Amino acid sequence: MALRTIAIPERPGDGEGHLVRGSSWMMAGFAVQAVTGLLFWLVAARRFPSADVGRAAAVFASMQFVNYATAMGLQEMLARFHRRAGVQADNLLGWALAATVATSLAGSLAYLAVVDSVWTVLTPPGALAGAAMFFVLSAGGAVVLLTDIRFMEVRRWRWVFWRLVLVGAARVPFLWIPAQGPDDLWLFAVMASPIAVSAVAGVAGLWATGIRPALGRPFEGAEAARYAGVNYVAHLFMLAPQFALPVVVLVNVPAADNANFFLAWAMAAVVAILPVTVGRVLVVEGSRPGADLAHETRRALVLAVAVTAAAAAVTWLADSLVVPVFGSDYSAVARILPVLALGGVPWAVTTVSLAHSRIRHDPIGTVAMTGTLAAGILGLAMLWVPSDGIDGAARAWLVGNLVACGVALALWGRARALPVATGRRDSEASGDSAGAHRLRVGAAGPP
Repeated sequence: MALRTIAIPERPGDGEGHLVRGSSWMMAGFAVQAVTGLLFWLVAARRFPSADVGRAAAVFASMQFVNYATAMGLQEMLARFHRRAGVQADNLLGWALAATVATSLAGSLAYLAVVDSVWTVLTPPGALAGAAMFFVLSAGGAVVLLTDIRFMEVRRWRWVFWRLVLVGAARVPFLWIPAQGPDDLWLFAVMASPIAVSAVAGVAGLWATGIRPALGRPFEGAEAARYAGVNYVAHLFMLAPQFALPVVVLVNVPAADNANFFLAWAMAAVVAILPVTVGRVLVVEGSRPGADLAHETRRALVLAVAVTAAAAAVTWLADSLVVPVFGSDYSAVARILPVLALGGVPWAVTTVSLAHSRIRHDPIGTVAMTGTLAAGILGLAMLWVPSDGIDGAARAWLVGNLVACGVALALWGRARALPVATGRRDSEASGDSAGAHRLRVGAAGPP
């Protein structure tokens, strides 16, 4: 079928509400995923020993760490350069997908060579099969992050929403199936496999909407690569606590304690992901031609802090239900969950401030905020976790976020004073008019 590039004009007044509308769709998806996640952990805690849950959670956290460590700034690059039209946008996405699969392979091999404890779960089917399973599931988790960004760019919020819902819901029924192998390996497969399957579905969904990843020469590829490099450093700093802190815990505490931490961490992650979602939508919407960045940033900050504070308040009220629901093996969750959730409030301020700096191409502010966050939380964790266990990890998360929030607020005025660097060809790449964005579709017209 012949393909063509068309301009799809936005309706008058659409731009004002896209930040809130997109953020609402994403947060609704994460809210449903949180409910299904709690159901998953409830069933797992009742059906499997806490030590098996802890070992499976350790491998899953390791997979997430590999995805984080090998992200290469590709999500931020796709969000920032989404105005490239038609074939050029497809080429950029194609190279991003190829790069993330390659780095997932390298990262998986490196991690498995360093962290011996993961092998106790992966080796029963054989070392090669275990390593291959870890890589495939890691690559799937990395790919789906890029397809989600592309759906957000063309404002197909519902696609991402339903992916989150279906991935969360698909895990639970498998817990009732007798384990196909050791319990801990089966639990890990049930946690990670739906994500990898959704990656394949995401690529197919993009193809159906007319977005065809390719490996042609991308428009302004050198500029995009430089932007990805700068933001990869910021990404490593910004998300180091989220993905490296569980690794610090799993190598320092027994498996049963790790099960308690991971359950509390999974609940608190719902609080933490809300402002991250708002920040990503802000980068996409604030990068559009004619966007009122100051206004959009204020709206994002109010939205992020409000929903995060509300979610943290809910966890404080619900901590007394942990033992009755999950059992006495998980009593430590009730102790550390409120501390972890409270740390999400200063995290929200830092996240929105970081999105603002990224849109303005402010590498100094970006690295300063993210470097403080990573050094504060992980430095305190490495000091406190060996002696205080999971309580030390929770305390490090809260204190480190408070310090980073202070730095973000101090840099706020400086970031706002800088001009927005949008690139010299943005007007050419954004479409035939200021109120249009381009999409490559089939001959039948828009999807």
